[in-house]
This record gives sequence, structure tokens and C-alpha cells, in this order.
Amino acid sequence: MNMNKKEFYEVVRSEGLDKYNIGDFQEATKFANVIGYINDGDWGVYETNERGAYYVIEKYASEEAAIEGLLFELRNKKRKDDVFEKLNR
Repeated sequence: MNMNKKEFYEVVRSEGLDKYNIGDFQEATKFANVIGYINDGDWGVYETNERGAYYVIEKYASEEAAIEGLLFELRNKKRKDDVFEKLNR
């Protein structure tokens, strides 16, 4: 499935993934605690820590693949948060 940015944001909203800080796709290190994708020579999904330092989770061959990779990571975050929420009840 090839997904563009508009479709990505539609899925993010419909699945409640918009509670996460999603990067602006321009500069990975602007903000702390962000997940996004960027073209830094290669397309990659990244995450920043509380100090704004970033690391690449995975690299991809195209922007569409990076968008899908980012969606995968966001869904994983939501699954983990849902499990922790259930355990804390």
C-alpha cells in the first residue's frame, strides 16, 4: 500500500494516533519526544528523546515506505500504551 501524507493523517486521526508528537518531516532535532520521518540522505523513521537527540529506528527506500513505517511505529506505541493502561487499572 502506497500512502501519501494526507492519507497518513487521515489514518492517524481515525485511529486516535494524533495524541503522539509527530515530527514536521523537515528537521528531526527541533523538539523533544517526537516521532516522525525525514529524508537525511535516506528516508528514515526517527524518534527523539527528552533532550531532543534523535535516532533512526529504520531506513526506507522511499517516502511512501517511510510513511508506512511511521504508521507502524505509532500503532505499536498505541498498543503498548493500551497494555500499560490496562495493567495500571
